[in-house]
Amino acid sequence: MSDCSRSLVFMDSGIGGIPYLRWVRERRPDWDYFYIADNAFFPYGGRSPGELTNRLKKLTSLAIDRYSPDIIILACNTASVTALTDLRKEFTLPFVGVVPAVKPAAEKCSCGKIGVLATKGTVEGSYLQELIEKFADHRDAVEPLAAPDLVQFVENELAEASEKRIFDVISPYLTEAEKRGWTYMVLGCTHFLFLKPWLEKWKPPGLSVLDSTEGVGNRVLSLLECPEDATAGEAYSDAGVTRFHLTNPDVSVEKYVKFVQAEAMELHYLEDLH
Repeated sequence: MSDCSRSLVFMDSGIGGIPYLRWVRERRPDWDYFYIADNAFFPYGGRSPGELTNRLKKLTSLAIDRYSPDIIILACNTASVTALTDLRKEFTLPFVGVVPAVKPAAEKCSCGKIGVLATKGTVEGSYLQELIEKFADHRDAVEPLAAPDLVQFVENELAEASEKRIFDVISPYLTEAEKRGWTYMVLGCTHFLFLKPWLEKWKPPGLSVLDSTEGVGNRVLSLLECPEDATAGEAYSDAGVTRFHLTNPDVSVEKYVKFVQAEAMELHYLEDLH
């Protein structure tokens, strides 16, 4: 058993970053995990760059003071493309951001089209275009598509939604992907990872769905420089803590309870960030 102790903070506007925490925790259940769902500022996609950057600096300062993390994961595409550079300049600890998986999609897709499903902020921002220009030589075949309604749906409805309701929400995007002839659909928003099982279930023939979970998770493990000889926690007898924090204590928590319980998290609040 390794004696490598680590503290990790994951930050998102809501539940979108949970799959990234889950991926890392499955491999290192002995570490301590602190997840901050900044629901008082949800959704990030509608915020101006300056407003969002200032908010994330404040959130980072609080996380450092309370948890002394070894690393912070910006588990939100909009936050990453907007504020990651500024956060790295201001704080000394390592940050890992998440960006749309344009590079792996371009490496896989020598022909056909790549669709990037993302928030309005990510689609309209310069960072996504820079990714496309850097990694996709056939950049004319990469098509960003904003899907802000999916963020709201995952955050506010998915936990209680029927399969028919889920189909009704995502089917227009699958229809659009088929109409445009996409070969790959890149999930450019962490919230969309919760929809991946249904996207794959109902996707048209010839369409593959990609996300950045594995790439981000491996980057986190490499930066923390701990042994990776365990799988699914088989070599770790001691489990660390996993705490899920909301920044708005006045909102109804029922929609979060299922996610928190499913991930065996403790529910807490950060009232001073409200």
